[in-house]
Amino acid sequence: MLHADRKVLKIGNSLGVTFPIEFLQKLDIHQGDEIQMELENNQIARVLIIHYFTKKHRII
Repeated sequence: MLHADRKVLKIGNSLGVTFPIEFLQKLDIHQGDEIQMELENNQIARVLIIHYFTKKHRII
């Protein structure tokens, strides 16, 4: 199992969280990909990754 602690960063007028390279590689996430999240009971319930170049998606 991979584990990482991250801080919330200010990015322009927004807030963001960075992902460690190990997570990005395991999930095959690249710059430009879209990540959609659903909250349920104040927790992330589902995550959908849409790959920028192929427009293929998968739920994790």
